[in-house]
Amino acid sequence: VSYEDFVLENLSLETGSLGGRGAAQVALHFDAHRGTAGEQGSLDGHFELRADSAAERYSISLLTLNSAVTPAGSANPVRFSASAPAVDLDLKAETVSAPAVQVNAAGAVVNASVQGTKILDAMELKGTVKLEPVTLREVLPPFGIALPKTRDAKALSRIAASSDYTYGKRRAEFENLQATLDDTHLKGSLGLDTAAEAVKFALTVDTLDLDRYLPPPSLVGAPPPAAESQPKAAEAESKPLDVNGTFSVGSLHFAPLNLSGVKVTVATNDRVMHIYPLEAQVNGGNDSGDITLDRRAHTPV
Repeated sequence: VSYEDFVLENLSLETGSLGGRGAAQVALHFDAHRGTAGEQGSLDGHFELRADSAAERYSISLLTLNSAVTPAGSANPVRFSASAPAVDLDLKAETVSAPAVQVNAAGAVVNASVQGTKILDAMELKGTVKLEPVTLREVLPPFGIALPKTRDAKALSRIAASSDYTYGKRRAEFENLQATLDDTHLKGSLGLDTAAEAVKFALTVDTLDLDRYLPPPSLVGAPPPAAESQPKAAEAESKPLDVNGTFSVGSLHFAPLNLSGVKVTVATNDRVMHIYPLEAQVNGGNDSGDITLDRRAHTPV
């Protein structure tokens, strides 16, 4: 089976009897490639399927998917897996339910739950998502992502996150958001509205040491790699996101400054961003200010 450059080979689909209301064992396998030398992938899937066609209800249990993708130029495949004990689909009621889903991408494990309504009309989803603690410097290299060298060799190590979420009408909301990067912990809420091109947030960080993430002294001042100059085509200016929210940091270190009690409110409307009040205690003293960024086109006189 092929579509443009994408080719499926060694396709195999085995099923038990799909009649009645009993469980049918389903097994799927295929290999895939895009015609690039050395690049290949495969997928194996197994699950039990129960179908009530008259009632338009379908249930998948014991779902397991395993995939291995070998990028071009790499001798080691990147492995992915997904599993779900139960997935229930009701087309008449337009609902879907997956109380427990786990995805593993090269050792990065995400656990989630999904409850969906209006799935055939205007889908709405809600549930939870959790990224289990993972070491960035171990899981990113298989994807061809090299983290920069940092002043603190242990920086960019541990990351974890969790949140409740809802999605509907092109809006995604993340509540009870918690994230950890090394020794920094973030809490709050985040909302994305793709229809209105808007972002809203209320985020709090306990402590952040930016010096840890700077390049080592031996790399400071080193010229960046030369890049080939490429002519850029003229691009139409896109509407910037409307960004509104609050952000606070308990303590922030960026030598030679030590800041505490940092509080920022951001309000954006019609290409004008107002940052107010910008408050912080700097090296024991108090400082505050307002910043306005106006991106509206100037009207000629």
